[in-house]
Amino acid sequence: MRVLLADGRLIKAGGRVVKNVAGYDLCKLFVGSYGTLGLITELTFKLRPRPAREATVMMRSEGAHALFEIARSIAARRLLPVAVELLSPAVAREVGAAPADNFDYALAVRFAGTTEAIDDQCGTLRDLARQTAGIASTEITASDEHLWRALAALSTRRAGALQWRAQVKPTLLPEVAAMLNQGDFGRGVAWHAGLGDGKLRVRVDAQNESAHLSARTNAVRQAIVQKKGSLVIESVPDNWSAEEFAMWGDVGATLPLMKRITRQLDPENCFPSGGF
Repeated sequence: MRVLLADGRLIKAGGRVVKNVAGYDLCKLFVGSYGTLGLITELTFKLRPRPAREATVMMRSEGAHALFEIARSIAARRLLPVAVELLSPAVAREVGAAPADNFDYALAVRFAGTTEAIDDQCGTLRDLARQTAGIASTEITASDEHLWRALAALSTRRAGALQWRAQVKPTLLPEVAAMLNQGDFGRGVAWHAGLGDGKLRVRVDAQNESAHLSARTNAVRQAIVQKKGSLVIESVPDNWSAEEFAMWGDVGATLPLMKRITRQLDPENCFPSGGF
């Protein structure tokens, strides 16, 4: 990438090879700083060829427990999916993974590779689903691109909602999901979780008062932080105060280091830093 610094210098970071010289990863630094350290003017991406074939196994269940069991079985059988995403009933309906009148949870498991490898893994997963109690339906679809595109764009569809993302150990996702399903957020909560990497995205339609949702969100954040995870507020309705939700939470011992980097790269405070 090329970056314009506060003093007008144009610098280059990164390299043309997968592993370049050891040192600070300036690309990640500038991306993660959200425009508070410099203006990114040019980006170069590494691309990979698309696989010969892709397919998604979709399983549905009245509760999430059976689908968490399937995810553990996938790890035990050493299957190699490229995505394992658990969808709440609201998200499943919104992205077309379930009928409009369906209130089941959905587990989308995507495979990519050669035709033979995909047929073998999809068949193994379908057999696992048949052996797992509580799985209501299982289907395999090769035309799955619309599903994953819709899921990736989910956070852009509702501007007037409270949205946050969390990162926890994958083994803790059932505990966090149980907290979301207790009803404290109201009936407008929608979420999906990556069972392979522990990433969780949550959207709460603003049906309750901001103070109520702020208290409930902070309670979930405290529980996640105690488990060595993190929670970041991505957006709140326009008529709410972002400060009320503590967007970034407690950054702990990293804050002094962040301030030192800011003083080195932007001593005159040319770039906005209010977001931090």
